Amino acid sequence: MKILAVDDDPIARSTLFEALRISGYDNTTLAESGPDALHRIRAADSPFECFLFDIQMDGMDGIELCRTVRQMPEYRETPILMVTARHEKSWVDAAFAAGATDYVTKPFDMLELGTRVRIAEGVSAKVREIARQELKISALSRQMEALERHAPAEYRIMAPGFVRADEFELRLGRMPRAELLKTSLVACTISGFHEIKTASDEAGLVALLEDVASAIANAFEGRGLMATYGGQGIFMLAFPDHPPTESEQLAAQQTLNQLRLGHARGWHGFIALKFRDPVLFNQLSAEDPAGLVRAEMRSAAPPPANLHPAQSERPAPRREPATAQQQLEQRLRKMVPHYLGVLNQSLARLDVLGSALWQDTCTPDEIGEVGRIAHKIAGVAPTLGFAELGELASRTERAASMAETGEGFENRLALLQAPLEKLLDCIEDTIVNNLGDEAAGAHSAVPAEVAARHLQGEDPPGAP
Repeated sequence: MKILAVDDDPIARSTLFEALRISGYDNTTLAESGPDALHRIRAADSPFECFLFDIQMDGMDGIELCRTVRQMPEYRETPILMVTARHEKSWVDAAFAAGATDYVTKPFDMLELGTRVRIAEGVSAKVREIARQELKISALSRQMEALERHAPAEYRIMAPGFVRADEFELRLGRMPRAELLKTSLVACTISGFHEIKTASDEAGLVALLEDVASAIANAFEGRGLMATYGGQGIFMLAFPDHPPTESEQLAAQQTLNQLRLGHARGWHGFIALKFRDPVLFNQLSAEDPAGLVRAEMRSAAPPPANLHPAQSERPAPRREPATAQQQLEQRLRKMVPHYLGVLNQSLARLDVLGSALWQDTCTPDEIGEVGRIAHKIAGVAPTLGFAELGELASRTERAASMAETGEGFENRLALLQAPLEKLLDCIEDTIVNNLGDEAAGAHSAVPAEVAARHLQGEDPPGAP
């Protein structure tokens, strides 16, 4: 997939480039500003298939860039992911209003970024496909309707709380991490679905799916349930608090029994629902909620009909955990010498601004500059392993933002002085602690000329 990533911070651009490459996206073009991005878009020999825009950039910010790109007919449906270290709701809302598909926050890890890109790519592809199909002749439309009748796994269930499978994954992917970690995922299966499907006509099978969905929605009314039908008789249920109780499961089964009495077509036998054990989004799986949903669906799926029972009961071979994040971390360590130079420049400028602040001569523009420098540090430092530095930079950025809107000059100074002083000390400690002989030996693989080019704002070797 052809990607354009835009960020005015050279270290952040390098991080994006490495994360995308390890995620399997090796056709990435980097741009250092909004105008640079528009130039590359217009000069491209073939359209870009995905965009990543940093929200907060000097000059044209990411939201304005997103709005401009959406006005181009060829990019009305192209995925646009906003990359931001800001968590304020107003920025996110403004990004979506400008046409963004999704967003990721800095500092990010490779798994989250790759997942968001793949989800956005899939959703956008489906939207484009639907738009193309709507323009086709009526004969093709009839063929599609016939295809849908023979593919009840794709049938859109209209019961309360139910969404399409792709939207189910997308909503989980957009859910705040704190909320996602409290969410439980439960698979509910129709026992003996293969035999039921074989003995039923399409209308009867669709009626059965609607009955099961209605029974589930009724049993868990008021629980904030989000659910989808994934095919093969498997319903995926996401609960925002605790998993379903035994009494709730029994209520769903009883409701289903009552609904099935009213249908004369299709399967006439008893329909049994089986609720699997709940799965929680732990720290690791929260980075890839869609992957956890698919893994649970594969686990809940009935074995192929042609397998011997002994074969079907054989556990799948255990897969080793992905090491892609470790690969990214190893590559990012090579950027540390570059980043120390960037930090040194930031330290010098913040020291000047801090002196003006403590001497009561700091202007509102200088307060804003403190916030912008802190913003860039907060977005990159944790990704390179400097968590404390990133946290102090975030506090300084928030303090600068409050100082810009505070009442009275003295109040603005008081808000910013303490966090800025701590940030300056942490930057100095970070530089000193990583310039020793041990650190120099660990990073000796990075040529000096590469670091020099990076400090001048150039992108890493191999970056388009």
